[in-house]
Amino acid sequence: MMNKKEEINTISYIQLLNESIEIYEILFALIKLDKEIIGLLSIPMIPFLAFVVDGIIQFFPENFDFSENDLNLDSGSFKKLIGKIRVGHKLLSDKRNSQKRNIVRRKQNKNYKNLTSDYNDIQNLVIKLFGQEDFGVFRYKNIDFATNIQGYLYLDTLSNNDTYTDKKGEMLTQLSSSLSSLLSSFVIGSQSSLNYEINTNLSIDANIKDFELSDYFLFDVRRKSIFNDKTNAEVQVLLHSHLCQLNFLWKVLPNVFGKQFQCLLRFRLITFLESIKVLNDFINHEPQLSIYKDTLLQVIDGKAYNLLSRSRIRNNVAHYQLIGYNPEIFTNKNSLVSIIEFELKETFRAFYDDFENEYSKVTDLFYEILFKE
Repeated sequence: MMNKKEEINTISYIQLLNESIEIYEILFALIKLDKEIIGLLSIPMIPFLAFVVDGIIQFFPENFDFSENDLNLDSGSFKKLIGKIRVGHKLLSDKRNSQKRNIVRRKQNKNYKNLTSDYNDIQNLVIKLFGQEDFGVFRYKNIDFATNIQGYLYLDTLSNNDTYTDKKGEMLTQLSSSLSSLLSSFVIGSQSSLNYEINTNLSIDANIKDFELSDYFLFDVRRKSIFNDKTNAEVQVLLHSHLCQLNFLWKVLPNVFGKQFQCLLRFRLITFLESIKVLNDFINHEPQLSIYKDTLLQVIDGKAYNLLSRSRIRNNVAHYQLIGYNPEIFTNKNSLVSIIEFELKETFRAFYDDFENEYSKVTDLFYEILFKE
């Protein structure tokens, strides 16, 4: 008979496994798609794939050897790297505002250099006369879900002194391969002992015509062709990146696959909290955005944010290893649902209605700050 600690560990493991299976099924379906679509959807998937894989790593013994990875890193370096990429979804929300701006500016400079590095003299003359569009937005059925700079921000830990070389391009491929291999080994390896099914035939609504990449002038302020002028380009890039994450998890991924996933609940809760954090930082430190304080306070005072901002709940959302609860409260197959129902003493559906409303308010606030004149 298991003691309480062993029961909690088992519940935690099963939750991680369920979400790992879903990510595995998503990746398995994605590789069947047009390469162009794979490229577009891969960018916003990066931090969430790393999040799950980091959870898998935490359940292995401390001395387990992860050195057999495509990045040719030793075991300790590999674990540290995944741990850093795992929090890519924060999109610098844990940095000071001055640091946020400086990092975005450096990433944009590198992005611009990459865009123009192979241009000949005539092309450079054209850029001098007419400029070079410097900001790309990926859309699905007219919904913004990623940008070119967002990818740089997610993978900041792969750069040394912000130097992205061809070797680093290979490293991105090797990173994806390493993450996918570890995920696959965990999911397939656990199948024989726990006897579960894996759906390798997920239906996907992914016509290349529904996707588009649009290029804009943003940092070239004289030709700026996206966003309003309420704040500077660096702030707008970060706000828009958080908006893209919210859209990807709520509107794009479930629509592409035509279903909801357990893992989406955790990812939505995480990005909701990070979005409010970055909004709060900029609204309180950018004078021209102070007019949005009251709107943000409505969300902060809401039931969903008040619950999720409690440290015990926030920690259990951010990690797969459950802490602070007795095993008998976990009556739902999704441990996060059980925690929310236990804390609120009401049905999860009642909470989720409030959460959906607050999530929508945050999304609308991003649109208003970025696009309303």
